[in-house]
Amino acid sequence: MARSQRSVKLETRTARLKLTLGSRTFVTICEGVALGYRRTADGFGTWQARIWDGTQYHYRKLGVADDHRDANGADVLSFIQAQDMARAFIEETTNPITLRPVTVAEAVERL
Repeated sequence: MARSQRSVKLETRTARLKLTLGSRTFVTICEGVALGYRRTADGFGTWQARIWDGTQYHYRKLGVADDHRDANGADVLSFIQAQDMARAFIEETTNPITLRPVTVAEAVERL
């Protein structure tokens, strides 16, 4: 299992509640994978995974943050649980993501 990343802004409920409503904050948890947090207008937070496949970003909603309720590992997630779910998302993808530099020829073809 990969090591959990640290983030002063996202680790604790108290820190997350200080973030601006509607703003998104991302922390990279491994190459090509980031964990995102957003406080909604209702004041609760949501987690999402952002994965870069070399061409575009792919997003997946993970669940509600444990800002106001205790984490249960299913639909209400702590910072560490959300990281684990984001890593599981990349592992379960049927189309493995190859993270390598794009050549000039490939970049021209994509135009």
